[in-house]
Amino acid sequence: MDSRRRLRGHVVGAGVLLVVAVVAAVVGDFAAGIDGATAVDSFQVPNLMLGVPAAACGLLIAWHRAGNRLGWFLIGAGAATVVSALSVPLLHASFERGWPFALQRTLGTTYTTWTACQFLFVPLAVLFFPDGRLPSPRWRPAVVFVCLTFVVEALRFASLGNNPLDSVPRWQDIHAPTWLASSAFENFGAAPALEFLDYFLIFAVIAVRYRRGDEQVRRQLLWLLWALTVAVGLIVVDLTAVSTGTLVPIFILGFVGLIPVAMTIAVLRYQVLDIRLVWSRTVAWLILTALVFGTYFALVTATEPVLAGVVPASAPAAVIVAAGFHPARMRLQRAVDSRLYGERADPVRAARSVAAQISTTVTTPAELLVPIRSALRLPYAELRDRAGLVASSGERVSLVETIQLEHAGAHLGELVVGVRVGQRRLSTADQSVLALIASPLALAIHTATLSAEVQRSAEEASRARTAERRRLRHDLHDGLGPLLTGIAFHADAADNLHVRDPERAHLLVTSIRETVAEAISEVRVLLDQLRPTSVEELGLVGAIEHHAVSMSQRADGSRLMIVIDADDLPQLSPVAETAIFRVVSEALNNVARHSAAERVDVEITRIDNRLTVCVQDDGGCGAEWTPGVGLRSMRERVVNLGGRFDAAPGKIGGRIVAEIPVEVTS
Repeated sequence: MDSRRRLRGHVVGAGVLLVVAVVAAVVGDFAAGIDGATAVDSFQVPNLMLGVPAAACGLLIAWHRAGNRLGWFLIGAGAATVVSALSVPLLHASFERGWPFALQRTLGTTYTTWTACQFLFVPLAVLFFPDGRLPSPRWRPAVVFVCLTFVVEALRFASLGNNPLDSVPRWQDIHAPTWLASSAFENFGAAPALEFLDYFLIFAVIAVRYRRGDEQVRRQLLWLLWALTVAVGLIVVDLTAVSTGTLVPIFILGFVGLIPVAMTIAVLRYQVLDIRLVWSRTVAWLILTALVFGTYFALVTATEPVLAGVVPASAPAAVIVAAGFHPARMRLQRAVDSRLYGERADPVRAARSVAAQISTTVTTPAELLVPIRSALRLPYAELRDRAGLVASSGERVSLVETIQLEHAGAHLGELVVGVRVGQRRLSTADQSVLALIASPLALAIHTATLSAEVQRSAEEASRARTAERRRLRHDLHDGLGPLLTGIAFHADAADNLHVRDPERAHLLVTSIRETVAEAISEVRVLLDQLRPTSVEELGLVGAIEHHAVSMSQRADGSRLMIVIDADDLPQLSPVAETAIFRVVSEALNNVARHSAAERVDVEITRIDNRLTVCVQDDGGCGAEWTPGVGLRSMRERVVNLGGRFDAAPGKIGGRIVAEIPVEVTS
């Protein structure tokens, strides 16, 4: 806490000194009689335009982010330019009053401190942006190179002896003396190469951080890149607009102060605006401005020989440019917005694109979200069904909006999307796109759900078949197998004894006959388990009634009334008949064994090609049912046929409902 308090004390002290220096520069201009033109020509105004925001931004970062060196680099940049601006009225006073030459040399050297801003503090701020640390220790040589470039440039500009007051007639022939002047640096040819490498390092470190950074770091870097792009664009305008005089280029260069402002927003409030929207408008207008100027000059150049002496060549060029300005701006803005926001400007096209990707490339729920985020450049999206979270994509943000997903009147789930950083809510265009996307997305979820259910049904059917085969193998091995083996042994023995011991052979034949009868009975039991013979002989309803008679008398002697109400049923497929019989018989078995019910109602109704079986007893409200082998077997049989099964205790008694799609056989 003490170190933080001391640090903030240093920030306050630096702020006070900078304010005093700015006020002194302005007051010094009035005292020295420096007019506005001289203040501009001496670069005092652009220095203050860069220095004041740089210092203010540096003070804000240093106050709120004590451990971030970026703040102190910006304070240094602001101090260097403010001190350079302050030296202008002092240098004027030294010429006017004939101050000692040593003092003039000191003031001339002080004027060159602006080089520390351009070649030292600003490059270092970029290298350490946004967290105050280098991307890695391997970038330390870059810091050394920046410092070396600053030393060379400071010596070079100090050696040139530029006079900031050369616009004043009586001082225009004076060279500002400095302590750092050296003939070796006056025409130093390697300086442009050093400057180029300096700028290359700046953009290289930005590229590295952007490639390695997360979403927050990238958005912070987009703020810095935006300011650099605007500054470079204005400098290009300054270099190409050669006929605009001195005032415009100087003010254009002064707008380099956008760089520290953008840095501060990126560090302290990078979410205050959607930087992509800022980029969209900036890029569109920069490109449009270049196209307008390029088209205008091209038309003037092409038509001037033809229209010479008739009308000014600029007139038709201006008309053509004016006529094409709005359509070009609209097309260009849509193209730029498409790169930053996807296809939200054209909801139908966006929905068509998402639907096409869903139908061709999507195989899992998580992949549903990828084309949606891509189409709208959304930071986050998640998909929920009625059970909960299904899949998510991207990094979750604090602000989200929810879109309901419905199909055929049924609520299937929700699409939750993140609001872009810098926005409070999704725009109307975004909502229109998502509204169109919701239908194919709901259909895709419905299809995926059905596919998953089919897959589960197939797996359950496979498990049921495996269990049935295992049971059949067990019954054949343990039941019918020993009987047949016994028959074979007795037949061999009877064959050996029928001559010498006919009486014993006769007993063996009798035993064989009894064993064969037992084997036949065993086979019938197995066949009945595969397809009940009662169903084969009596029909579905008759078999159920026959089974109900056997269930009406419990083992303890109590009676169970079973009432069967069945519609007239057509001939059903053997698979459906077997499943229905097994469900009803197992349900009646459960009531007879585990319930105190006195009455059971069995209702079988058919509507179109769907059969509903309901077994309701009056056993009263019991405890929650624990699914056993019987319930699982019934459920598997119904689900395997594509039906729906529900079993639970109620207020009246237990209730089992099975709905089965049936195929009526002719």
